[in-house]
Amino acid sequence: MTVFTIPFAPLWIRVGVSPVLFMLSGAGIWWGLRGVRLTVQLATKTGAPPPRRGVSVALGAVFYSAILAAALGSAYFAAALAASGPTVITADGIIVGATAPQFRSHFVRWQEIASVGCGLDSRNGVRRLVVRTSSGKFELGNADTELEPVRQYIRQQTARTVVQPCEREIEGHRWSY
Repeated sequence: MTVFTIPFAPLWIRVGVSPVLFMLSGAGIWWGLRGVRLTVQLATKTGAPPPRRGVSVALGAVFYSAILAAALGSAYFAAALAASGPTVITADGIIVGATAPQFRSHFVRWQEIASVGCGLDSRNGVRRLVVRTSSGKFELGNADTELEPVRQYIRQQTARTVVQPCEREIEGHRWSY
């Protein structure tokens, strides 16, 4: 029985990038919360307000909110890298790996697949597969995995018209070859 396992991200990215993102997000959250607290203290300070306090409070609120948003985005991406599971292709169908935001895997039977698109890189290697079902779509990227055998296996398991010809993808542009 043929089984393909396609990881969400290569191992070197999971090991090298996730800890850095967690550290950056921790530092950003600490700095952002500290700045927001100081901004709130400045805004609620009693006494005669200096003429520029309102501008300082507004700029501080915007700046530290942007720091917090970037830090929370970094934490979300790090959590997605750490927690997302691989996609597994079996004889029964495709088990789509747990990804953000639900972090739940789900099973797609071969009969539920409406179409499979294919994107090529500059060296004519399969860069990604886009699988469309009646309930949505998901992508399989080439994270340390050769996707041409996966594409051929999907072609064997589905109807002849499901797997579409590959399209060249360079710098976000597509054209069929």
